[in-house]
Amino acid sequence: MGQRHARACCARRMPFSILAECPTRPIRSNAIMRSPVESSGRIRTQAGLPVSFVAQPLQAPTPTRSIYARPDDQSDVPGRSWRQQVVQYNLTPERNSLRLLRAFELYDVAIYRDLARSVGVNNLLILSAGWGLVRADYLLPSYDITFSACKPKDAYKRRLPGDEYLDFCHLTSEPESIVVFASGPYLPMLWRLTDRVGCPKTFYYATKVQPQDPPAHRGWTGQWHRAYTNWQYEAAKTFIKCLREKRI
Repeated sequence: MGQRHARACCARRMPFSILAECPTRPIRSNAIMRSPVESSGRIRTQAGLPVSFVAQPLQAPTPTRSIYARPDDQSDVPGRSWRQQVVQYNLTPERNSLRLLRAFELYDVAIYRDLARSVGVNNLLILSAGWGLVRADYLLPSYDITFSACKPKDAYKRRLPGDEYLDFCHLTSEPESIVVFASGPYLPMLWRLTDRVGCPKTFYYATKVQPQDPPAHRGWTGQWHRAYTNWQYEAAKTFIKCLREKRI
């Protein structure tokens, strides 16, 4: 996922899956595959300029026909941040005049859509470096924010541990269980946003060799996976396969 990095709970007590974007980006954009999707739509200023959401706007390249901002920066609507603009926009999602995509559609990786089909959109959340823990069907603008390390020229995309964000937490009721596929940089935010959830919680983690003393966090069970690029996608595919086999 790259730029967007970018995952509530079901009304019924059903298994809940959370897939965190580790890569950092939504689909199609000026930056090829791992960048916010140009076609996903963007929030705009009152003057019509598109807003490019990044982690460090002051370090970003000089904008061309757009502005850079963090989600919690003040918008050009008095008294309202850009995040609050997104909340307001989602009050009438059927209109969607800016053609924003649902959170799970933002990424140019099929596994997000596969998870939505397998567990149901209502049981899937996206763990986003830009927006927090977001319902899969929530409309989000394109963004380019990640917790992962970046090349020096892309440092403006990286959210640092001390940066202040008013992250969404759409996990508003307790599911039967939670399963998470997320890389290490995303786990601190995950722990914080799910700290009060008491159901069984499993997170997949990756190392080259399975450790005798696996990583742990209060209330969570770790599930090891061999580490390689985008290992989370394979872990999620295996999870989906097991779900299908149980239903047969």
